[in-house]
Amino acid sequence: MPTSNAAPPTVSRLLLLGLAAILCLAPASLARGDLAADVSQRVKTLLEAGTPKNSTLGVQIVALGEAPGQQRVLFSQSADRPMIPASNLKLLTTAAALDTLGKDFAFQTKLLVRGDVASGEVELAVIGDGDPSFGDAALLRSIDGWGTRTVFAAWAEQLQAQGIRRISAVRLDDSVFDDQYIHPSWPENQRHRWYEAQVGGLNLNINCIDVHVYRRGSAEILGYRLDPPTEYVTVNNTARRGTKNAIVLTRPERTNNITLGGQTDAREQGPMQVTIDNPTGFFGAVFAEVLREAGIECPPPEVDRTIRDEWASRLSGTSDAVSGWRLLALHQTQMPPVLARTNKDSINLYAEALAKRTAFAATGRPGSWADAEEVVKDFLGRIGMERDHVRLDDGSGMSREDRVSAAALCDVLAAMHHSDAAEMFRGSLSGAGVDGTLQRRFRDAGRRDLHGRVFGKTGYINGVSTFSGYLHGRDGRWYAFSILVNNCAEVWKAQQLQEEIVLALDRSLTN
Repeated sequence: MPTSNAAPPTVSRLLLLGLAAILCLAPASLARGDLAADVSQRVKTLLEAGTPKNSTLGVQIVALGEAPGQQRVLFSQSADRPMIPASNLKLLTTAAALDTLGKDFAFQTKLLVRGDVASGEVELAVIGDGDPSFGDAALLRSIDGWGTRTVFAAWAEQLQAQGIRRISAVRLDDSVFDDQYIHPSWPENQRHRWYEAQVGGLNLNINCIDVHVYRRGSAEILGYRLDPPTEYVTVNNTARRGTKNAIVLTRPERTNNITLGGQTDAREQGPMQVTIDNPTGFFGAVFAEVLREAGIECPPPEVDRTIRDEWASRLSGTSDAVSGWRLLALHQTQMPPVLARTNKDSINLYAEALAKRTAFAATGRPGSWADAEEVVKDFLGRIGMERDHVRLDDGSGMSREDRVSAAALCDVLAAMHHSDAAEMFRGSLSGAGVDGTLQRRFRDAGRRDLHGRVFGKTGYINGVSTFSGYLHGRDGRWYAFSILVNNCAEVWKAQQLQEEIVLALDRSLTN
C-alpha cells in the first residue's frame, strides 16, 4: 500500500446442449498422453456450439511445465492471429514493468524545500514519479484515516512544525512523463469518463473528481459534494429529485467545467466520477488549497521541469546549483497495490502510468507511449517472442489500434509463471468468483468449483471480449489460456463461451 514518511442471459440452449454432449465424450479417467486430444475435442465442440455469430476468435491453451520452455500446447485455433486485446493488453504492460522495474520498485513522490523561514522566502518543489495511486480514494478506503488529501495534509503539518507560514513559490516537476496527457486513439466522446483519465507525472485520485449527490430537505435540486473538494473545477448543478436513477456527469474537453444533471430517487448517491483536464494543474491546485486551509500562505503552483535534473545533479555531486534544496518528505507506493489496481480492477490510468514509467526507466527520457511500446517489445524479445508480432498503441488496451495474439499472451503468462515475480504477478489478477473484474463470473453452480483456482484478466471494449489467465487444475498442475473474441455483437455469449472453455479444460484433467 502507499506509505509516506510525512504522516483505491443465461447460456443459450444450444450452448448448454453442446456442453452436455462434450461431457460424455471421454471416460472419467484419461491418460496424460490423451490430454491434448481430449481438451482439443471438448473445446472444438464448444466452439461449434457456442461461438457468437460472425465473431472472430483466437484461442490457445497451454500446460505449463516445471521449468521455462517446457510448456505444451493443448489447444490452438487462430492463436497467431493479431486481435484487439482490450484490457488483456494490461498483462503485457504489467509483465514488462515487473521485468524492467523489478518487483521491489516503488514510486517516489518527493517534496523539497529551500529558503529562509524568518524572511518568509521559502520555496517548495514537488518532483512527480508518475504514481497512479496518489490520493486514489477507492484504494485508500482500506487504510483507516486515509483519503484523497491525506498526504497533502501531512506535508502541511510538517511545514507548520518547522514554523513555515508563508511559501513564496511552489514548483511542480512532472517531467518523468511527456506532456501528452491524452492518447489520440481514445474515443473523443468519452474523454470525461474515468477510463479515459489523462495521464501525468503528477496524478491525484486517478485524475478524476468524485461526485456525491444527496437530498437537501424538501428542495427539488440535489446537493452535492466533491472529493477532493476543490475550486479547480466549476459545477453547473441541475440534478434533481425524481423517479429515475439517472444522474449525468459531463465535462467539455479542454475545460474543467462540470455539468451535473439528471435525476435520482436515492437519498444519497455516489461516488460518481468525471475526469479533469491537466493532471499537474489539478495536483497543484488541491495541494495549494490544503496548505491555505492549514494557515500557510502560498501562491498558485507553477510547472518547472528543471527540478528533477537539478536534484539528480545535486545527489550525484556533479552540481551545487541547488544546494539549498533539501528533502522534506517522501511518499512511496510499492508495486503490489499498483499491479492489483491495474489487473484486478482494470484501471486504465494505472496501466498507462506503469507503461510510461517503465519507458522512463529504460530510456531516461520522459516516459511516452512510443517508448513504452519499444520497451514492451524488447521484453517480449527477451522471453523468446517475435517482437513485431504485437502492436501496443497504449498501455491499457483502450485503443482499438492495439494488436496481440492469443499465443503471445500465453507466452507472456508462461514466462511470468517461471519468473521471480510469479507470485506477485498472479496475485495481481482477478480470482474467479472472488474479486476484481471476475468477482461476478463463474457464478453458476457447475462452475463454482473453479473459485480460487482461476486467475485472470478480462477485457472489454465495444465488440471485443477477451479473457486470459491461469487455471490451477484439479490435477494440481498449472495451465495458461487466452480466449480472444472480436467483432462480437453479443458480448454475454463470448463471456459464457470463455467460461465454458476453462471449465472444459479443468474437467479434462485427471488427479
